[in-house]
Amino acid sequence: MENTNIHGKILGEGVIELPTFTSIDYEAGLKKSKALFGKFGCSAISKTLDNGDVIVGRSLDLFYSNNPVYVVRSEVPGFLKTVGLAYNVFDGKDFNTVKENGVTYDELLTLFFFTVDIMNEKGLYIEGNMRPDQPEETGIKHSKGTNPSAKVSLSIPALVRYLGERSSNVNEAIELANTLNVFGLFSGHLTWGGALYMADESGHHGVLELVDNKLIWNEGAVCQTNFYLNKEYKDKATMGSGLGRYDLLTSKINEVKSEKDMANLMKEVRYSQLMNPTKCLFNPVSESCGFGEGYEGLGGALTLDMCKSHKYDEVVMEILEVEGAKERAKPLQQLKDEGTQWLSVWQTVANCNKKSLTFTCFEDDSLTFSFKI
Repeated sequence: MENTNIHGKILGEGVIELPTFTSIDYEAGLKKSKALFGKFGCSAISKTLDNGDVIVGRSLDLFYSNNPVYVVRSEVPGFLKTVGLAYNVFDGKDFNTVKENGVTYDELLTLFFFTVDIMNEKGLYIEGNMRPDQPEETGIKHSKGTNPSAKVSLSIPALVRYLGERSSNVNEAIELANTLNVFGLFSGHLTWGGALYMADESGHHGVLELVDNKLIWNEGAVCQTNFYLNKEYKDKATMGSGLGRYDLLTSKINEVKSEKDMANLMKEVRYSQLMNPTKCLFNPVSESCGFGEGYEGLGGALTLDMCKSHKYDEVVMEILEVEGAKERAKPLQQLKDEGTQWLSVWQTVANCNKKSLTFTCFEDDSLTFSFKI
């Protein structure tokens, strides 16, 4: 496999379903996953419907990307069957290049270990979000490992696949995670912790956070964005974001009566709306933790007009301001011709009872797909 490019099924412009994999090189993949990190905004929330179905809504947003969305299935002997969604902004090619040449072995490793939505055959759904911060300002340590004596070490993004292939429910996933050595990612002066939203068909759900070399389980947490839910670290952190998205999701979740309702709710919090803050459905001024005043004592300032004074200016907001300005000046058709996914990458609705993932791609909601185990 190392010397052979893998060609997948083209489901639509920018969406590729790879062949079902019956073996995964975990040693090589876990080694590579140490170097991966991303800059994006993600949200997740769950609801048990009147018919008993447990659903999770999830929005994953990159600031800009021309990489495809990949559907990755695994049926490895001795492990649970899975279907997941992955992307590769680290060493991946644009959609047109992949369509012609396929995926290299090295790119494939990234996709395995940056699978950020996964559903398994037992109805356990896991999604991953990131948590950025500055250790020198907060005292929050860079997470170099939760359990250094453990036999298996892996990065927080890789934990999604690792647990998804081995755990039948949320309790098993928590127990397994605590036997591993889980570490965060580091880029420049930023440490990237992370968190997994997990739910199973029984309705058990919550958020597992990696911070300060610890895994902290937040039992029953209904929603997560990109700030720590654990109060100690929420108060310490300066770079968490997502208060506006969190507020909108939690205020409207009671209105969700179906998978379609959940899909529509997730579209309201896609981060790409910040490209045009006047039309943003969530409150962009209240997005960021630890900066400014006035939003339930936590404050924030995350609009293009305000970002000059924001701590994100040198790290994240430059992408929104500089690269975003270039992109939004182009006609939508030109963006499509160039293979650019604009900003919003996908919104997922997971149904733990049906063992299904349904996701909608791209800014104009032009592609929707549903997959079952």
